[in-house]
Amino acid sequence: MSQNPSIKGASREEAIREFIRCFLPSSYAIGHGEVFSDRNDRSKQVDVVIHDNVFSPVFRTEDGGILVPCEAVYGTAEVKTRLDSNRWQTALDNVASVKSLKRAPSDLMDILPNRRIGLGPSLKVTGPARPHNPYIGVIVALEGLSAETLAEDLNDRSKCSEDERVLLPDLIACVESGYLITRYTKKDGQGFQIGAVTLGGSYDGFRAFRVGDFVLSSLHLGLNVLLSGIRLRSRDLAPNWLDELLWIEQKSKIELLFALWECMGAIPVQGGWDAMESEARARGEDDILSKLQDLRRKPSV
Repeated sequence: MSQNPSIKGASREEAIREFIRCFLPSSYAIGHGEVFSDRNDRSKQVDVVIHDNVFSPVFRTEDGGILVPCEAVYGTAEVKTRLDSNRWQTALDNVASVKSLKRAPSDLMDILPNRRIGLGPSLKVTGPARPHNPYIGVIVALEGLSAETLAEDLNDRSKCSEDERVLLPDLIACVESGYLITRYTKKDGQGFQIGAVTLGGSYDGFRAFRVGDFVLSSLHLGLNVLLSGIRLRSRDLAPNWLDELLWIEQKSKIELLFALWECMGAIPVQGGWDAMESEARARGEDDILSKLQDLRRKPSV
């Protein structure tokens, strides 16, 4: 009904979020926002974030979005009204911005995100040589480029390095055109497989399926298949808590030193400047870093 691009985009994204939410178990939550890692790396703004709804913390923003630790994320989806060449590249970049975030791998011993079975020194985990917690990347469009064009482009991109192959989406759906594009891997002999076996970088290419009016139901089924192959592994927050307390204490000391300098015109002799600057730079605390550098230029008492 609206001709405002922002309103149309928000409505379109919410419709897809509601569709996905209705057909997933309640252990999965749906939102929109950004994903971040413990290295202080952050994804681009993504339309749909599928994340753990039971064990993992999520931070909510004033605009209704969320900031989600990457360990809590199953996957993301980009939603486009019309998937032209520019929007196609934007969607690929947004998917890649999440898939590039580093997190500890999981395996069969991770029975819950925060519960892991411990093995003795003489035991080891065996099983498929594939990651158990890769990020799922999905692109949903109402209309756009042809299935042949997108599949050909994806297959060309998949011929690059292993690191770049991992960043490509797992599933693309176009509602009006009635097609689905998925990763596939070849079986011994003839035929191929799709689904969890293609997660990570272990796949051979992309294949388009003509499904007509069954795009959304096929998308729902495919999404559930992919999600079932993932075992999340939560981050150990205990060291982060101590680290955060020490950093807050350090920031308070810096603020006090700055206040002393402003009042007295000089500061007491203090050590550890390099360590404090490195920590501020690593955390992206530009204001604190600026104050530290300013203080170092001032004469001490």
